Amino acid sequence: AMKQVSAPSARTSAPASAWIAIIIGIFAVSSSAVLARLAQGEGVPSLIIAAFRLIAATLVLTPFVLSRHRSAFAALKRSDWILLATAGVFLALHFATWISSLEFTSVLISTVLVTTTPIWVSALEVTFLKARLNRWIILGLVECIVGGIFIGITGSNTGGAGTNPLWGGTLALIGAVTVAVYMVIGRSVRARLGLLPYIYVVYGCAAIVLLFIVAFSRLSSVGYSGSAYVYMALIALFPQIIGH
Repeated sequence: AMKQVSAPSARTSAPASAWIAIIIGIFAVSSSAVLARLAQGEGVPSLIIAAFRLIAATLVLTPFVLSRHRSAFAALKRSDWILLATAGVFLALHFATWISSLEFTSVLISTVLVTTTPIWVSALEVTFLKARLNRWIILGLVECIVGGIFIGITGSNTGGAGTNPLWGGTLALIGAVTVAVYMVIGRSVRARLGLLPYIYVVYGCAAIVLLFIVAFSRLSSVGYSGSAYVYMALIALFPQIIGH
């Protein structure tokens, strides 16, 4: 009887390597806002930071994907390419709005709002995919909301909310919703495509979209300090490639 009770937990428990990967991923993603704010402090516009992040990540991935995973693209249908491109558009909008929010509000407030993504993902899945949320997901969402409110209230009492926290918070929320759409759209393709080929195409599409936005905005990508480019390179390496 003891073996029958303990067997299911053994099958469902995650290995130590998975927990280590999650912890590293959390730290990598958490560095994004701080590095972006440092780059902004060097005078780099938010859209340039977003574009550099995706372009650099795509370039780093290129040799690995083309040398090892080129055959994976042959099996993709036209509908898959459309979904990947659409996911890339929403990922570009996510970074454009969220990084811009850091110009107007604090890192704390912006990060709390942009990480409400699980709430919007759940809402989209229930509305459009007719998903049913189990009690553990609901408990997690409640924890997310309560924790976000607690951090937001605590942070607002410490000052430094930014020059325009309302607009900054709105941009961060838009960033949360757009990345939720990206996740829901890309989920079906991700089930049939390996990790590296998937993010390579999506990052590439997002980079192209941001390049067009930067060109339309007539922003310069050169002439910034060496520290600024180091910060942007670190954003591409740690939060983007490792974290995301």
